[in-house]
Amino acid sequence: VETITRVFYQTCKAVSHMHSQVPPIIHRDLKIENLLISGDSTIKLCDFGSATADIYRPDLSWSANQHSSLEENMARFTTPMYRAPEMVDTWNNYYVGPPVDIWALGCILYMLCYMKHPFEDSAKLRIINANYTLPSDSKFFCFHDIIRGCLQANPEHRLTIAAVLERVAAIAESNGFNLRAPLIFQQKSDIDSNHLDGGYSNGLNGLCISLLN
Repeated sequence: VETITRVFYQTCKAVSHMHSQVPPIIHRDLKIENLLISGDSTIKLCDFGSATADIYRPDLSWSANQHSSLEENMARFTTPMYRAPEMVDTWNNYYVGPPVDIWALGCILYMLCYMKHPFEDSAKLRIINANYTLPSDSKFFCFHDIIRGCLQANPEHRLTIAAVLERVAAIAESNGFNLRAPLIFQQKSDIDSNHLDGGYSNGLNGLCISLLN
């Protein structure tokens, strides 16, 4: 729990920095694979080729071509299982903006806890309806409120990045975790020897191997 809290907090701090820009910068392709572990055991966010400051507000006046063009744009720059409902189906007329990153953060936190993705089949209907399952008898119960707050079908109902950080900080405080302390991975030697590349380890392999043990 402590390692997940620190990893997720650092990830959210990076997203917070992006969203605090004027205009806000939206990553759009947040995923485990884009979280790198630096040589000093801090989390670094990478792959900004998908980033944009563009916000889209589909409405009833939009043509089929406009919807199709936006969905093609989303498909080009995003990863299927991490796409928010408004990226999968623009016809629901939800606005497409910073909340797409919050949805992806919910997927990341779920994956850090359970080593599987809440929408690993990338099923469109399940994503649109935010249809996923949280284990009831879990030692990660403290994160469930954040996951639920991030994985809301309506982007207007999702937590803001500030609210996510506040809740993560509350978990840390209640458990006596020092969010500024260096990350300690139980199998850091495995990460260093098998996945280190230019001072950084691969996110999916490094994070999940270390958290699994």
